[in-house]
Amino acid sequence: MPKPRTFARAALAVLAAAACLITRTDCSRRAGPPPMNIVIVCVNCLRKDGIGLYAGHGCTPHIDAFAEQGGIVFENLVCPATWSDPCLYELFTARDFRKDPDRAGKAFHEDVVIEDMTRRLPECLLSPRATPGLGAGGYHRLWVYNRRLKRVPALAKVERLKPPFFLFVHASTLHIPYAATNFTADPAQVRLEDAPPEVRRHYADALRTVNQARQLRDKTVLSRIPFLVAAFGADLWEGTPLGQESRTVYGWMVNRRVLATWRRSETYAADIDLLRRLYQANVRTVDAEFALLLESLEKRGLLDSTIVVVMGDHGEHLGQHGCMEHWEPYDEIINPPLIIRVPGRSGKVVIRDQVRTRDVLPTILDLAGVTLSEGATRGMDGRSLTSLLDGRGGGVTAFARGQKPIHAIRRDDGWKMIWHLDTGRKEVYDLRSDPGETKNLVGARPHIQGHLRAELFRHAFGHE
Repeated sequence: MPKPRTFARAALAVLAAAACLITRTDCSRRAGPPPMNIVIVCVNCLRKDGIGLYAGHGCTPHIDAFAEQGGIVFENLVCPATWSDPCLYELFTARDFRKDPDRAGKAFHEDVVIEDMTRRLPECLLSPRATPGLGAGGYHRLWVYNRRLKRVPALAKVERLKPPFFLFVHASTLHIPYAATNFTADPAQVRLEDAPPEVRRHYADALRTVNQARQLRDKTVLSRIPFLVAAFGADLWEGTPLGQESRTVYGWMVNRRVLATWRRSETYAADIDLLRRLYQANVRTVDAEFALLLESLEKRGLLDSTIVVVMGDHGEHLGQHGCMEHWEPYDEIINPPLIIRVPGRSGKVVIRDQVRTRDVLPTILDLAGVTLSEGATRGMDGRSLTSLLDGRGGGVTAFARGQKPIHAIRRDDGWKMIWHLDTGRKEVYDLRSDPGETKNLVGARPHIQGHLRAELFRHAFGHE
């Protein structure tokens, strides 16, 4: 799995090179007011229930208020996979990531994703220079970043962006290790001043835990490896008895036997509680930093002429279904949040129809008044969702793939099947009555199960 900062550096380099090669315009703007700016904040590993307006808690007051002011809230976004690369690919290309025969069925490496993103992204969103270009539809910048929002230079550099601009931020604040936002390799050097006041207590609890764990040398600590690595990362254990074990971080996160051992330990309940509190504390951090980005736009008088999108590329396991991190296509992973705020709209609109990540870019461009040429739309599998605002159209069936050999099909009527290809195990859920996927109905509804199986095969191997 690519490291976030490596991904960011490579993305910036390739985007810059690709921008210099642009020689034609693949989109134009419909007649009317000046084009709107576009800002997409895509948060890695953002669970839908981490956002207050979805879950009914008050942990994200700024995002909640943002949504109430003209936001379009999508309840049933389905991302195509449980890791970032295919999700970003579909976000930027509006294309089914499995359709490329050279890449289908294997992990997307960062150079492949970035090459395709820059090659297929509508060229009206790229510009070879900071100066205006590309005619009536031209957007002057595209930025990709992957770090805490607060530390993203966009907060300062947005002051120099010339409208119309396209700004993309991929924030990795929520990715494991969950305490990495404020922890260093040496716990003695940890400083909590940067954390919002309301989350410092969680970090303080984590600091006490890590200091205690580093001093232990018994099997109790070994059984807690998934927790310790998920919270604090592998580097923190260099030079300790856990050093060798912690370096296999992703192996521990996916190994159900190791996870089961941890779940049987005396510390599991406290461990999982702390992990969830750390995760939600980081969501609060994202919310606070998102407010800074909105404030920066407002200071320049740009907020009322900017389409702003907040979304998760995928979600995160926090002990649900016996899983950690983001490996299997349960809904806590493949049903992330999506909120689009459009200037001029008042009040919140909730869309319950099922949509896909590949639909986001066509929707944004449609809302921005950008018309794509026939050449730009050729090969796109996504659709604009603006018709759903008027009650026209409807939801679609969506396919998702896990990092393990696991496929899922999720229908708009709430039925879902997960198929573990390695073991043959199947799971069937009625999400309308069981949104947490706790009651496996396999065998109970053979007619529906047969339809789901056929649809899963068609989507998995027929690329529909």
